[in-house]
Amino acid sequence: MAIRVVTGAAVVGRPREAEPVAAALALALRRETRAKAATVAVIGPPLPDGGGGGGAGRRLAVQLEAEGLEPRVRGRLAWVRLDPADPELPALTWQLALVAAPVVFAVTAPRTAAIDAALADQDLVVLVTPDPDGPLAVAATAGLPRVTTTAPLARGLARELSRAGVRTAPAIRRLIEATTRSEP
Repeated sequence: MAIRVVTGAAVVGRPREAEPVAAALALALRRETRAKAATVAVIGPPLPDGGGGGGAGRRLAVQLEAEGLEPRVRGRLAWVRLDPADPELPALTWQLALVAAPVVFAVTAPRTAAIDAALADQDLVVLVTPDPDGPLAVAATAGLPRVTTTAPLARGLARELSRAGVRTAPAIRRLIEATTRSEP
């Protein structure tokens, strides 16, 4: 299914596989929307320490701090962690989308009703898996609309530049182009 503009996205996958894809997707959406910075919200384990960031990333971090979040800046990305057990998660994802768009949610925690409600609001859900037809992939996407799959980003420069908030990995750039291509 092709959509014209992605305004909300989520990446579902294992820890350390979903986050680089979410970062690359956030950078791609930042470019598409001509935003100066983007946000990656990890719904799962705590974030590693942040690195350096540019002015736009730091300004976005100030906005996120005003919302009571603890952002970490890497390049053009502000990273925040959302508690997967928070029953207010769907409302928090909406609030985050209003304050810090474009936002990509990296879901690395097991799905709950609150996570499912947050996922249902996204224009695009990307499942990161090496086996898109496997039983785990089928279970992970059950009941979710608008799901596409991609393989985990291979270790290397493209993955690290995405995680650092510098450049979109080519595989994710192609995924966005295929997803947003207008229907014939």
